[in-house]
Amino acid sequence: MANVLCIVTSPRKNGYTYQAFKAVTDEIEKTGARVEEIFLARRKINPCVSCFHCVRDDNHLCCQDDDMGKNGELMDKIKKADALFIADPVYCWSNTARSQTFMERMYPLLWTTQINGIPFGVVCCASNQGMMHEASRQFCKLAFTYKMAWINGLDIHLADFENKLKQCKKLGKELGEAAIDARTNGRKKMTEAELVKSYVGERWNPIYGYLKNLTGGTFAWNQSLPYLALANENFQKEEAKAELEKTVNYLKEMLQAWKLKDMTACIELFPKVSSSWTSATWMEFLEDSVIGTKKPKAYRAEK
Repeated sequence: MANVLCIVTSPRKNGYTYQAFKAVTDEIEKTGARVEEIFLARRKINPCVSCFHCVRDDNHLCCQDDDMGKNGELMDKIKKADALFIADPVYCWSNTARSQTFMERMYPLLWTTQINGIPFGVVCCASNQGMMHEASRQFCKLAFTYKMAWINGLDIHLADFENKLKQCKKLGKELGEAAIDARTNGRKKMTEAELVKSYVGERWNPIYGYLKNLTGGTFAWNQSLPYLALANENFQKEEAKAELEKTVNYLKEMLQAWKLKDMTACIELFPKVSSSWTSATWMEFLEDSVIGTKKPKAYRAEK
């Protein structure tokens, strides 16, 4: 039977977030998929300590002794799930610290393809000023990072709660069906270009977000971080400099495509920019003095 790992982060058992959570999970069960409920507040999940053990370890396991560590029950459940769902309240105009810590502790999965393509959905529930859109955008960005298949994110405010509960049912149906399809036909793992294409129209557009990141919002190649690093000779290792030069050239092409609104070209160029920039910075700053190993092949590969 297909299994959907359903996580509620609110410590309030019968609060509004949990009501939205139940509206989704009840519908998941109607599709024939199994719901496995996790109350995150009852779990021991420490913050990431940035030791990079998970990169160096042959099996890419975390060394911490908690629910997301090498022997952690929750990490094991994530790896075995056919879909993942999170219901999260909005604190301080964003997602909660508990959900952010959980997502960050999935870090070891960056170095593998274990959850590439896993169907993912989220509900963000706010009661006062809102900002549930900002919270779901953060989840969308994190889901992209882990190469999850974004099903949908619901932005819920109590001012429109009953109407949103109807949409929760639709999300539950979509998640259940996606989980069953993944279990029956095998999960479709996405290439970098397929991943980018699938997120372009979603809450966090990776093309806009990545170009803004590298250019500091200028969207000019000669004011970008890679170009300035190259021009100022901030990289010393020859292999890293070669990758940096590739980054600048690819970025220049991508920014031109962005200017022309050529999304097809942007999608094709994104993996090249991302892969070369990742390789350049990894070789120069991380490989020897920080992490102590080469970049895993599954991480930000060009293909």
